Amino acid sequence: MIEKAEPSLIGRRFCVEEKKGTILYQGPVGATKGEWLGVEWDDPSRGKHDGAHEGVRYFIPRNYSPTSSSFLRINKVNLGINLLEGVRLRYGKVEGETAGVGQECMDDLQKEIGARFVQVVGFDKVNKHQSQLDKLKSVSVGNMNINDTHVEIFSTLTSMVDLDLSDNLLSSWSNISDLVSQVPLRVLNLSFNHLPVPNSIPVDKYSHLVHLILGSMGYSWSDVERIAGDLPKLENLQVHRNKIKDISLTPGKFTKLKGLDLDSNLIDDWTEIQNLSTLQTLEYLQLNDNRMSNIKIESGMFKNLKGLQLGFNLISEWYHVSELNKLNITELRFRNNPVLQSEKLGEGRSTLVVLISSLKVLNGSEIQDTERKWAEIDYYKKHGLEYLRVLQVSEEERTSALETFTRTHGRYIELVNKFGEPTEGELKVKESNLKSSLVLVKISSPNLVDTPPLEKKLPVNMTVAKLKALVGRLFRKDAGGAELKLVLVSSRSPEQKEEMDNDLRELAYYSLENEDTLLVSW
Repeated sequence: MIEKAEPSLIGRRFCVEEKKGTILYQGPVGATKGEWLGVEWDDPSRGKHDGAHEGVRYFIPRNYSPTSSSFLRINKVNLGINLLEGVRLRYGKVEGETAGVGQECMDDLQKEIGARFVQVVGFDKVNKHQSQLDKLKSVSVGNMNINDTHVEIFSTLTSMVDLDLSDNLLSSWSNISDLVSQVPLRVLNLSFNHLPVPNSIPVDKYSHLVHLILGSMGYSWSDVERIAGDLPKLENLQVHRNKIKDISLTPGKFTKLKGLDLDSNLIDDWTEIQNLSTLQTLEYLQLNDNRMSNIKIESGMFKNLKGLQLGFNLISEWYHVSELNKLNITELRFRNNPVLQSEKLGEGRSTLVVLISSLKVLNGSEIQDTERKWAEIDYYKKHGLEYLRVLQVSEEERTSALETFTRTHGRYIELVNKFGEPTEGELKVKESNLKSSLVLVKISSPNLVDTPPLEKKLPVNMTVAKLKALVGRLFRKDAGGAELKLVLVSSRSPEQKEEMDNDLRELAYYSLENEDTLLVSW
């Protein structure tokens, strides 16, 4: 007896031995008996042909490849299970103290961690709690061959607000809309599903949705906009690992969007990102792992943006980074850009801290006031001679030279206003940076008025932390374990005093010279 395929199977998703595909044809093939399914595999190397057999074309693959397609009997394909079956399989009650954790799994774990024995504790209680399906708020059934066959779910999953349906056998946005509209979903993950872009989305069926995840689905920006642009409450949208290159934002779309994840797409020009600047509600933007080499911020762009991620791009010039100071971002991730490779270890972070004055968190690490202070001082000294050379050009050329300098060094003029005009003498001392040289320094304490100063030769590559340890031993009897405060007094200008409060800095950063005085107090 020949098993007949149902008419509705065209367009359905299926899997065979963990390999997924889409059914594009059903019916006879050549002179063979019975009904066949013409399928296109997700892996284009899996098949044997391109939808044609013995000179007859039966279907056209959506993504053409000479080896993307096959003909299969219906009894060879797995059309998946419905959502409720998947939830019961994933969360249903399992008898026994191990709650379904098999002895083989326990034996493997024992070998892996080198334990004498392994005991499963509490899994039965967790399973008992999760098996109360009507109380489940977050449901994850990713990669369980779930299809989008309509099934009544509200009476069973009455509390569900978060649903992960990633990497399953979903075939139609229409089917998904009918399925999920039964419950007030707030979070929906459909990543790694092959879903054709619909002509329109019934937005009323997603009236509660605030977070939508569409990673690795092969969508362009226009596809994303058609699907999610009109969702009334959407605040967070993740469309990472798609085929987004060009961005053209239609007015009136994404009116409540706060977070947008565009990681790992094909964007190579900041102009495309600039097209998103009319999203007045946008607060967080992720652009990691794209191909951007430039940044250009126009006045008034991204007024409410707080966090920006630009790691793993192609930005190679600091003047592009300086553009970010035109925003008011407080958080930035900027790892693995070519511009950082030209800097010594740690200096790239310091430069970022200097160039973007509003930053409070960089690469997940909070920026302390002390770090910002010393980063600005170091940057001020590092580029001081270049700044002085600009001032020495003729008046006719100075305006243009200052514009070029400021374009590259961003906030430098602001630092000059803060620290004063740099002098060539102190900058040359900093540049010489003779690591092996010793400087004779007088060490005294205002706490010990009648005690004559001590004289010590100090290497200029010594850190402030090591210097504190040294003077701590010198004044151990009087200071005890109290915290020490170090102030450097210039031998040339006694009125010039500088507190040495950064333990990680070397003495060379303070332009230490012979006969300078170190005041130690506690």
